[in-house]
Amino acid sequence: MPCSQLAEAWVAGKALAVLEGNAGIVAAAIRRKATCLGLDHDKRAKADRAAAEARPTRIASEGRELLCALLAYRRRGEQNL
Repeated sequence: MPCSQLAEAWVAGKALAVLEGNAGIVAAAIRRKATCLGLDHDKRAKADRAAAEARPTRIASEGRELLCALLAYRRRGEQNL
């Protein structure tokens, strides 16, 4: 499976987890993945911003924006894999 499809599947799984109420776990997974990949400072900052968007309090009030942020993160990640 190409990297872009793997990235898409990973993000889709995280988006589903957010919708199921596991935003905190998703935020931790995004940060953990960024650490494991050893991202440079700029890419790590983008991952941290995406993780911050997954805070449970934001999801309650801004679920649609979060989903858009996760999809944008996926698109950026695809370009950098």
